[in-house]
Amino acid sequence: MDRLPGSSLTPEERTRIMELQMHQKLAQIQQIREREARERQERLAREHIPHVDQNPNRHQLSTSPGPVPSINRHPANSLTPEERTRIMEIQMHQKLAQIQQIREREAREREIWEREARERQERLAREAVLMVTNIVECFR
Repeated sequence: MDRLPGSSLTPEERTRIMELQMHQKLAQIQQIREREARERQERLAREHIPHVDQNPNRHQLSTSPGPVPSINRHPANSLTPEERTRIMEIQMHQKLAQIQQIREREAREREIWEREARERQERLAREAVLMVTNIVECFR
């Protein structure tokens, strides 16, 4: 097995666990984004502020369109919770894509190694047959 010293998991098992944890984290982020969007819409409805963006799944980092400043912004260059969540989500998707690329590369490498091992075995078998044939010929 490919287990590291002191570890009961193979690299593939560790990668799979990490991938599952990232999917769980993405689901949590999505729930947070949906809750924040509902809260934002409820707050805007209470304040009677028209809000153009009714889609909580938008793919832009700006908070609200138009001249209405974001209540969540503190210093001029800080990010809103929605922006931080979106950035984190993008980073997690990138990490999942990297993990997938690694898994695909490892699968290709494994296929190459298995093919080369099979070819070596076939070559050794052919050489063994030739050796036996030569030995038999020597005794004729």
